[in-house]
Amino acid sequence: SFPTRRSSDLACWPWPNTGTAVPNDLVVGDGVNAATVRLDAQGQLCSACDVTVVTSSQLDLNHHSSTIGSLTLSNGTVATGSGTLMLSGRVSSTGNQTATISGRLNLGGVQREINVANGTAADDLVISAAISNGGITKTNTGRLVLSGNNTFDGSGDFQRRGRRRRQAGG
Repeated sequence: SFPTRRSSDLACWPWPNTGTAVPNDLVVGDGVNAATVRLDAQGQLCSACDVTVVTSSQLDLNHHSSTIGSLTLSNGTVATGSGTLMLSGRVSSTGNQTATISGRLNLGGVQREINVANGTAADDLVISAAISNGGITKTNTGRLVLSGNNTFDGSGDFQRRGRRRRQAGG
């Protein structure tokens, strides 16, 4: 068993005998110093593992695609470029700065929970990524902004106040 990997700056390459660069849960950043994890190939993250991105840090798929378990953003950023991040778990956003997801986000064909805590930022979580393949159940009182050119059907259960949807470019 491998421990959770923490990163200050990490370029991913395959871990021996696993086929993935990060075979367990991943924490990007330490909450104090900015960090970036940048993928060098497809599928380098453990598909059932959880990823946490903390203050001023970024998970950069670098135009590659990968599947993960749950995603927690504590003031962090995910950028996929032309790649796609596929979820097999929920998204949680915590912290006092705006967290962001850009590029392409695949919900894995199901209704995914997006839990957005209410921080001090005007917008707590901004998803400018094109969202596909599923629906959203938005929970908690934070503000979720969906600003991407989405191909998902817009189905969702927005259980508490704080959701705003803008069309792409607006």
